[in-house]
Amino acid sequence: MEVISVGTAALRYQVVAFPLNAWIVMCNMMLQSIGKGLKASIVASARQGLCFLPLILILPHFFGLQGVEICQAVSDVLTLAISVPIGLSVIREMKRT
Repeated sequence: MEVISVGTAALRYQVVAFPLNAWIVMCNMMLQSIGKGLKASIVASARQGLCFLPLILILPHFFGLQGVEICQAVSDVLTLAISVPIGLSVIREMKRT
């Protein structure tokens, strides 16, 4: 029963953050398809590498088990914060040309 409650909490946090993935994936695909390889790599590696790895090491120390549960959702929010400026800058650049 405890495993189910932990999984349920983690899933709820992830469901709240899941809509953010739409922008992240579209931004990454746009950057890849127009040849912006470095920016696409930054967005692609942000979710699991740049954000998730430090968070999975830090959050459990402050929040315990809940830190593990919220880690992926917080990683998605931070990845969105990285991908929005990158994506918007490329869109502005495309409008100028």
